[in-house]
Amino acid sequence: MHKGHVDLSHVTGEMLYRLNFSEHTHTVYSGGFWDKMGVPVPDYPYDAPWVWQVFEDDCPPWVKHSRTLFPWLKHAVVTVNKLMPGRFIAPHQDTLYKLRKKVEDDGLSIEGMEPYRVNLFLQDRLMGHYFEMENEAWIDYVKGDYTIIKPDCTHLVANLGYQPRFTMQITGYAKAEDLDHA
Repeated sequence: MHKGHVDLSHVTGEMLYRLNFSEHTHTVYSGGFWDKMGVPVPDYPYDAPWVWQVFEDDCPPWVKHSRTLFPWLKHAVVTVNKLMPGRFIAPHQDTLYKLRKKVEDDGLSIEGMEPYRVNLFLQDRLMGHYFEMENEAWIDYVKGDYTIIKPDCTHLVANLGYQPRFTMQITGYAKAEDLDHA
C-alpha cells in the first residue's frame, strides 16, 4: 500500500462538521463488485451501507484547494465522504465515474496517463474507524495521511466507532512514474 502525508493543519473539526453533505449514497451493490465476483449481494442491514458525500461543485474553497497538494494529479476532482457510526462501504473497486465523465465532457487529453484516487484522511483515526485495501488494514493513520487507490484495487471502509469518519478523495490522471514522487 502506497502511503504518504501532507500538512492539513488548516483543517479543523468545525470545518468538517460544517460541510453540507448534499448526497446520501447507498453502496450495497458496491458498484457491481458482487456481480464481478459472481456472488449474491450480501444481506446487509438496509441502512448500514450508506455514505454521505459532497462533490466538486458543492465543496467549499478549502476542499477544492486540497487538489494543489497533489500537483502530479491532473484534471482532478474532489469528494468528501462522511461515514456515520455503524455504517460501512463494503468491498468494492472504484469506477471513477465522475472523473471519466469530466474527461469525456471536457474533451481532456489523458494520453499516457492512468486514473488514480488519493484517499486523504481528514482526521486522526478514531476508535472503530477502519480502512482496508487489498487485504491490508491501515489502523494507525493520522490527519493528512493518504494512500493511492488504483481503479482495480479492492478496498473497504467502516465506522464501528461512535464519531463520524471523514475522508477526502482527490481523483485524477497521472503517469505511473509520477507515483514515485507522490
